[in-house]
Amino acid sequence: MFGEPVEAVIFDMDGVLTDSEPLICAAAIAMFREHGVTARPEDFHPFVGTGEDRYIGGVAALHGVALDIPAAKRRTYEIYLRDAPGRLRAFPGATALARQCRQAGLKVAVASSADWIKVAANLNAIGLPPAEWDVVVTAEDVPHKKPAPDIFLAA
Repeated sequence: MFGEPVEAVIFDMDGVLTDSEPLICAAAIAMFREHGVTARPEDFHPFVGTGEDRYIGGVAALHGVALDIPAAKRRTYEIYLRDAPGRLRAFPGATALARQCRQAGLKVAVASSADWIKVAANLNAIGLPPAEWDVVVTAEDVPHKKPAPDIFLAA
């Protein structure tokens, strides 16, 4: 196993290619504010990386608010897509590394617990559009989100 050549590289989105967490958090806080809820960034910490349903639903439960989660997600994404593209940056070296892997003949994949709409927006914003990857696996593609390994196994 350890002597096998590397054939593919799987990149996670947040924490590896970029850090969209502060921006999605700000968008979710703005969405909650529209519902009269004062959410704080620390309210979201237990739900980071678990997918937007749990991210928003967990904070709604914490504040005792019944939300239509799909509608709340759509509104959060509207705010995010308006604000993130000009502010989101790739981590230093991330874009070059992904391209170097491809140029070296490796298969490259992105695996993220976020929804496709956010993953595609992030990849476009950091200059690595979805078409540059062999595969992009998102929350919609697997039955179980992190910490389950489903997204990485699918990739």
